[in-house]
Amino acid sequence: MLTPHRTLLPVNRLRNEMDQLFQGVLGSFFEPTRARSSDPALDILETEDGYSVEVTVPGYTLEDLDVSVANDTLTIRGERQGEAESRGGTYLRRERRRTSFQRQVKLPTSIDNEKIEASLENGILTVRLPKSAAAQPRQIEVKVTPPRLETDAETEA
Repeated sequence: MLTPHRTLLPVNRLRNEMDQLFQGVLGSFFEPTRARSSDPALDILETEDGYSVEVTVPGYTLEDLDVSVANDTLTIRGERQGEAESRGGTYLRRERRRTSFQRQVKLPTSIDNEKIEASLENGILTVRLPKSAAAQPRQIEVKVTPPRLETDAETEA
């Protein structure tokens, strides 16, 4: 007979230890605030040119969303109003009410705050965070120097 509570304890302990290990190694950049179960999920993608934060926000419009950056923290807020009218009838059940959320993500200092863009398409909010020019990788050309030949004067000295 399996007891789920007891079998999950070592797994939870291992997960916590792994989280602490990676937190120590990777630092706190891009560590989103703890989400409530009702908060929308988010993904963070790093590319060569920058980062992309994608948040699932079905049913939200541009007017419902607020995206801001302050003190190296990206804040995404959403508030959706429930319908005020009953559409000419009486509700027997009403689950779609006013909802709100707030997600915050700590940013590395290598972000160019002036070029941040956000777009909403098909229920996905995408925030593009370009890296600053200094933080972007740069290819360094390696030059080959021909070997120096010794002259008779250098060999006599």
